[in-house]
Amino acid sequence: MMDVGSILREQRRNRNETLQVVAARAHTDAGNLSRIERNKQQLTVVQLVRLCDALGLPLDEFARRLDAVRIKPRRVRDPGGQYDAARRRLALGLPVLTGGRRQA
Repeated sequence: MMDVGSILREQRRNRNETLQVVAARAHTDAGNLSRIERNKQQLTVVQLVRLCDALGLPLDEFARRLDAVRIKPRRVRDPGGQYDAARRRLALGLPVLTGGRRQA
């Protein structure tokens, strides 16, 4: 799974740049950037903007990459599925079957 640090590291590596070079352009140090890439340190919006700028990564592209890798929730089977089926039918304006009888 990719996260903020992984996206930044991948971009840096794709550009064949060292931690020191990118950190200098982003007005931070290599140790700080390393911790950010490993998700050991949180970063501020200002730091994120500086890092994306130093990496030539537009913020909208960063956000797209981050959004593309979010974990999708698993569908869990509902033991009360009959109740949910009845609610769905009501919401759609369809008759609901209860005990063999139709209700409107």
